Amino acid sequence: MRTINRLLVIFAVAFAFFFIAPAFLSSPFPLYPLLTMGDILDVFTPLVLMPLYYLIFRAIRKSENPVNHSILFVILSAIWVEGQGMHLAANAIGHQLKEFTTTEAYQLTYFIDEQLSHHIWHIGIIGLALFLFFIQWKEPFRDTWHPSAAAIFAALLHGLTLFLIFVEGQTCHLGAFLCAAILIITTGFGRKKVRSEPVIFFLYLASGITLILIALWIIYWGGTCPEFSVLLDF
Repeated sequence: MRTINRLLVIFAVAFAFFFIAPAFLSSPFPLYPLLTMGDILDVFTPLVLMPLYYLIFRAIRKSENPVNHSILFVILSAIWVEGQGMHLAANAIGHQLKEFTTTEAYQLTYFIDEQLSHHIWHIGIIGLALFLFFIQWKEPFRDTWHPSAAAIFAALLHGLTLFLIFVEGQTCHLGAFLCAAILIITTGFGRKKVRSEPVIFFLYLASGITLILIALWIIYWGGTCPEFSVLLDF
């Protein structure tokens, strides 16, 4: 029980750090000043987070897990990494095109960075979340487990992080779909699982936080979901 709780906390903290920190590290990278320190940090994002996803998968799956589960995990991971890589490259190039906003090069870079890569990346995030959710749903946790302070902290942090990235990534519609799906399925068919299955608890509580924050954000801004960077001119 302690192992899975520790793993969820490490995952939630690492997820928040690698998604949020690069935006605040705008100083040039000394060895190649065209890149920022945030760009360099973002290179390590999938190298840290994908193994953590896999460790959670291993912690909740059965030893005789069907091969199609592993194949699906690899496909969803590839989508996640593809979107993140596109974002990293286009975002780094976009930093150098701020004075050329009327050019086709800027328009293409903006599309790949702010629209295409975000949607691919966040589809990967949603896909892996739903994948782990349904693996846990089908395969009850092997040990006795009850919600702990560590698990609650991890879920709250993850819910806040998802809210931030869905708003900033212009993917509130995708985030709302993920959260609504998890909340409706769990509330309607698996209330007992929330108190006995760690990943279901983690995603259920995180989804509730994310959906509430997205709803409040949209209501506050009169039906729109503006990015933080636009509002702060960041």
